[in-house]
Amino acid sequence: MNFTEVLNSPPMVHAAIVHIPLGLAVLGVPVVIFGVLATGKQPALRWLLVLWYVALVACAFATVETGEGAAGAVPDSASGEVWDLIEEHEHMGEKLWLFALATAIVLVPATAKSVGVRRTGVTLGIAASLATAGWASFTGHHGGLLVYGHGVGTPGFAVAAEEPAPAPFPAEPAPAPAVEAPADTFTPAIRPFTDEEAAQVSYTRDVAPILEAQCAACHRPGAAADGVDVTTVGALVAPREGHEGVVAPGKPDESELVLYIRGIRRPQMPKGREELSEDELHVLRMWIAAGAKDDSPA
Repeated sequence: MNFTEVLNSPPMVHAAIVHIPLGLAVLGVPVVIFGVLATGKQPALRWLLVLWYVALVACAFATVETGEGAAGAVPDSASGEVWDLIEEHEHMGEKLWLFALATAIVLVPATAKSVGVRRTGVTLGIAASLATAGWASFTGHHGGLLVYGHGVGTPGFAVAAEEPAPAPFPAEPAPAPAVEAPADTFTPAIRPFTDEEAAQVSYTRDVAPILEAQCAACHRPGAAADGVDVTTVGALVAPREGHEGVVAPGKPDESELVLYIRGIRRPQMPKGREELSEDELHVLRMWIAAGAKDDSPA
């Protein structure tokens, strides 16, 4: 694999970048200890410790961005266990910059001229650097489980996720289950409606407020995660690069918007927040079924 192929592969880019904040966080502990003990009364040198963790903040943000791309490359057919681990890994990674920022802040008093203030900064700085290193290591451990335990990001993972394992030979018919599983176990659940009910739903009055409250924080112009913009009907139905629109007028249960909200496609949306209510999903499905009409004022 050449360098260009690496740059075009989100999982490979993430794998390359993720080691930078991990290394800064772990090496930060001995650096802080050495720095506060060896610099004596030279506060200028201790400012370098603060800058070390400011750099870690920047690297943590960059790692989260590449992680979003890597997660987007995971096929929807990956197991629930994999997706749960991805979501936990993302949640932890998104908090690393807070640990780094807190460490940088508590190290500022270590540059003071007052001995008492400096000692407080030194003590808090060492404790904070240990906490940051621990959080980064635990986050990295989750990433290692994804790669080495489940093969996420490796060339064969997508194929393995898409294709079921071959049946043993000779194949034997599987026994019928004693209790038939419900046909639909995804949440929020869907509810039936009539064409007349669907026709009464207004985008401006009913749909737009739901999308604004639940989705627009991440999916809006200038910050459209995965290229998804939910702020206008045109953006919802417009094809994206390599994808159809997130809304397929007349086909609510084939629309990406509904599939991701219900968790049929992962990660379930809105990511990291409470799922939509059945009432909210019901409104969205009726609007899509009625043709996803735009009644926004001109």
